[in-house]
Amino acid sequence: MTCSFNGYQSQAFEFAVYKDRMYPIAGLSEEVGEVCALFAKALRKHGEVDVVDPQKLQDELSDVLWMLAAVATEFGLSLQTIADHNLDKLERRREKDEIVER
Repeated sequence: MTCSFNGYQSQAFEFAVYKDRMYPIAGLSEEVGEVCALFAKALRKHGEVDVVDPQKLQDELSDVLWMLAAVATEFGLSLQTIADHNLDKLERRREKDEIVER
């Protein structure tokens, strides 16, 4: 199944079952923490991040995306507009030579 950001946002919000609109804000932090934990465990156990299971990473990132979409929806924002804004912002930074290789 494929969809646009706005299509995803609309469909994903059908699964929003919570009482307080602050829930996805707290949940977003939790889910980002789970992504970071995958890498922290890989570094601790193996000394590198290349061993992170791509399927587990995808699973956790999908949870991040759902929470992000819920936050956006709760505050009347569109994921597509957010994505477009980010690309415009990055382009402005590139034009000002603010994006440099480190």
